[in-house]
This record gives sequence, C-alpha cells and structure tokens, in this order.
Amino acid sequence: MEPARPRRSRRRTAAVAALAVAFVVAAGSSTFLGLELSAALDEKEQVEGWLAATEGELRATKSRLRQSEAIASRRKTVLLQADRVLRQVDPLLSSVDRMKEITSRMTDTQASFASNASLVVSSLARLLDYTVSTNPLYWDLPYIYGLLDDVEGGAASAGRDQDRFEGLERDYSAASRTFEQRATRYVRSVERLDRQLKRVTG
Repeated sequence: MEPARPRRSRRRTAAVAALAVAFVVAAGSSTFLGLELSAALDEKEQVEGWLAATEGELRATKSRLRQSEAIASRRKTVLLQADRVLRQVDPLLSSVDRMKEITSRMTDTQASFASNASLVVSSLARLLDYTVSTNPLYWDLPYIYGLLDDVEGGAASAGRDQDRFEGLERDYSAASRTFEQRATRYVRSVERLDRQLKRVTG
C-alpha cells in the first residue's frame, strides 16, 4: 500500500495540469484568431482591389460624362448660333427686297424723265421749226401756246422726276449701307457657325 501524497504535491500537480490546459486553449485560440485575422486580411485586400477597380471605372465614367457634357454644350452652342444665323436671313432678304424696290422705282423715274425730256425737246423743235418757217404775221398763236405749254409742262415733270430720282439715289445709298452691314454680320455669323460645327464634328 502506497503512502499518501502530501496535499501540497497534489495542488502543484493540479496547477500544472490547469496551466497545461490553459496553454493548449490559448494556443488553440491564438491559432483560430490567426486564421480569422488572415481571412479578414485577405477579404480586406479583395475589398481594396475591388474599390481600386471601381474607383478607376468611376473616374473613367466621370471623364466620359464630362466629355459628353462638353459635346452637348458645344452642340447647344452650335444650335444657338444656327438660330442666330437664321434670324439674320429675313432682315438680309428684306434689305435686298428694299434695294430691288428702289432700283425699280429709279428705273421707272428714269423712263418718266426720258419721256418728259423727249416731250420738251420735240415741242421745242416743233416750235422752233414753226416760228422759223412761218411768217410771224401768220403764226397760229393757240398752236404756239400749246407747244409752249407742252414745253413748260414737260420741263416741270422732268424736274420733278429729277428730284425724285435724286431722293431715290439717297434711299438706295442708305439701303445699300444697311445691306452691307447685315451681310457682313451674316457672313461672320456663318463663319462662326462653321468653326463651331468643326469643333463638334472634328
């Protein structure tokens, strides 16, 4: 029969056993935590990689959107400029119509002046021929007065035609200046539109 172990020895054995169990548990926990930490780090790296790829894609998308916005802005500018050009067409055509109208009136006035001047010349020629070839004692005074009236009336009408023609010349000069100004603006607007179109399509 073995002698009984001292109590102190039993306690020491129990303490060593408890420490061994604690060490094993701690080692297991450490290994488990290490595995968890490694998995967490791997997942973090994956997330970071995904975020980096997503960030690149987002930056590219943002760049494309900015380009699209720039193109849309240029297209809007082109449309506005085209509208400005179109708005200038009617006034330009109006200036052309005005010049045509004045030219037509000038032509009519010239024809009227020529007719009245011709009447004056022919009446004077008849009067001169009649007075030279006819003895003054036998002059037909009503005929002479009629010729003088034709000369006077023709001269007055020719004078009015001349005044009218000069007024039309001033009107034509003003209309021509207006046309030149509008045509210059129109050409510049078309050139600007052409440059803007090239920016959009080029």
